[in-house]
Amino acid sequence: WRSLTMIKPSSLIFLVAVALSLASAALAWGPVSHYYMLCAAMNPDAAADCLTNPKYDTMLIASDMPDGLAGFAAPTFQYNSACPPTAEAGAYHDPLFASYLVKWATTREDQLMAIGYGSHMIADAVGFHNKGGYLSNGIETLKGDLNWITMWPKMAAIDSFIIDSNSIPISKLPSASPPAHFIEFLSNSSIAYQKIHTSFPAYNTTVLGDCTASWSAMINRLYPYYTNAIPSPLFESQLVYFDQQGATSFPETRGYLESGLRDGGFAVAKWIQLISQPNITPIEAVSQTMAFIDSLFN
Repeated sequence: WRSLTMIKPSSLIFLVAVALSLASAALAWGPVSHYYMLCAAMNPDAAADCLTNPKYDTMLIASDMPDGLAGFAAPTFQYNSACPPTAEAGAYHDPLFASYLVKWATTREDQLMAIGYGSHMIADAVGFHNKGGYLSNGIETLKGDLNWITMWPKMAAIDSFIIDSNSIPISKLPSASPPAHFIEFLSNSSIAYQKIHTSFPAYNTTVLGDCTASWSAMINRLYPYYTNAIPSPLFESQLVYFDQQGATSFPETRGYLESGLRDGGFAVAKWIQLISQPNITPIEAVSQTMAFIDSLFN
């Protein structure tokens, strides 16, 4: 483990602000969307091939772990859940924590999974950007919170669009649970991160392993749904219905969606480029990435 240095108060303020903003904007791209934007960041010309290449399976699996830890697999949504309460585990949906994971990884595989993990929050920051993110601008709310009854089919429609437009075989999408070595690394890192951000909840490998395995099982149950949603009239009409940009036809909302996915890939690539530099700190990497995302909407 690298030694932890003192963090300036101003940096701590930024840390908390980022954590709160990303936690409140959590859980909206579907798993395939996150896989796709991570792949696009790594290889824009072969993103679809990346999605079905076993070489990238663990990295892709990690890219949707934050949603399981942050709430979808928590007791709020799933009875008899193995996951911690959403109010606590939502802290894991944090790009700064993920950036420390990349820096702390001592093996290449853990580092790649940490990059996958962090790509999730960066893509969400694009999707929920308040100046035109594809997932922002009036998502239906219920008492100030996201209405998940309508968000689930929206996510599934977006994922179905990606699968259909790229001719991705659903049977070849990643389906395994995160490997034990990464769960151990995640647990150890949560303890180390708690020394920086004292309110951060640290969990042992049993809690994190059971929770993420539960989430993987839930994702696997989505795949048969995609098979049924692929007939174009279904997901096309759903995307028009859920569009928040004022589109009234599928070609119009498709343009907005493709732009959002493309920008998500650009932002993830920017974060990977920054966090991979030895002289760039986690806080600097997140700050500069968020500034880059803002520039995409200017």
